Amino acid sequence: MQRLTWENKYRERVQSAIQKCNASEKRRLGLLESEKRRVQSRLLQIQLAVKTASNQRKSERSKLNEQLEEKLQKHLARLCFTPLVIFMSSKQQENSEKVEFT
Repeated sequence: MQRLTWENKYRERVQSAIQKCNASEKRRLGLLESEKRRVQSRLLQIQLAVKTASNQRKSERSKLNEQLEEKLQKHLARLCFTPLVIFMSSKQQENSEKVEFT
């Protein structure tokens, strides 16, 4: 009878220890999941910031390229509208005949 009582108490203690371990493991997994969600959220924030910065740099580069293209077009336009004097041939040079292109 004592042995049966001892075995029952032993079984209860083992089951209690197993339940405590399971509860502890469940809490630990919950904390890990929570940490995982926080890290994923932070990662998404960082990715969004990087994407935003990249798009901003791309926009700035595009704007600078447009400004550069405008400057180039202005300079080309000035060159095209500047009168050019071309001497046609040596005979014409002797006669000082000049042809202007505009």
